[in-house]
Amino acid sequence: MRLGECMKLINRRIWELERHLTQRRAKGLQVAPLLHRINELELMRREIAALSTPQMEGDPGSESAGSGAAAK
Repeated sequence: MRLGECMKLINRRIWELERHLTQRRAKGLQVAPLLHRINELELMRREIAALSTPQMEGDPGSESAGSGAAAK
């Protein structure tokens, strides 16, 4: 699956859950499980975006060629 397709799928699922959340709130039903699932999907979306973004050598969190070898 391509990255764009994956992100579209996650975004569509978030949108569907938000719509369902609005309906449940209007009926006075429990929404905590839906909020939890929306938060999980948003976190997943951020993690995928971070992994797909190439890190520059000077960026914090990116390993330089020597630091990984010295730690082992």
